[in-house]
Amino acid sequence: MTSPRIREATRADLDRLVDIFARGFSDDPLYRWFTHPQRFDAVMARMFRADLEQSYLAADGVCYLADRPEAGPPELGGNAASAWRRPPGNHPDSLLARLRETRELMAISGIARFPRIWQLMTRCAEEHPTEPHWYLSLLAVDPAQQRTGVGSALLAHALARVDADHMPAYLENSKARNLEFYERHGFRTFKRLEFASGGPYLWLMWRPAQ
Repeated sequence: MTSPRIREATRADLDRLVDIFARGFSDDPLYRWFTHPQRFDAVMARMFRADLEQSYLAADGVCYLADRPEAGPPELGGNAASAWRRPPGNHPDSLLARLRETRELMAISGIARFPRIWQLMTRCAEEHPTEPHWYLSLLAVDPAQQRTGVGSALLAHALARVDADHMPAYLENSKARNLEFYERHGFRTFKRLEFASGGPYLWLMWRPAQ
């Protein structure tokens, strides 16, 4: 099996990035918990598109795309993607920003689940490390290409840049089955957040500077 092709994404890749993230997070327990259940697919696409346009395809972010040559022609644009915030890696959502975006947040969650998304964003902002770091906001692999090594290659590629900067890295993981994956790349859990009795959970993971 050939090595994945990995490149930095541009705004021309926005549609493909949105598609990969929406498909990759379609079974995510935390996203399912706070997102409007009847509009899940549409809301997810809208949410990822806004985040990518405003933050991760902007000057303070960087996105990567990876694909396996045997998975299809290059014009498909990739089957794994990640979105990073450059150092200092501050949490992108301040309290003032969340207040301004209340209508947008309610569109994501619906009225009944609005307290959930507010709780999630507030706790994530409170727990976000203050030490300068690279922040891995999103990493997803198209379901058809999971367990092929493309996600691992994508993460290793980005971490090489992190290590060249001699910086730590931080992420928030919402799937228990992904813990081992991130641990293999040097991340360690320092706190687990619980948002309801019995879950969903969010594992806060830190990778020291190399």
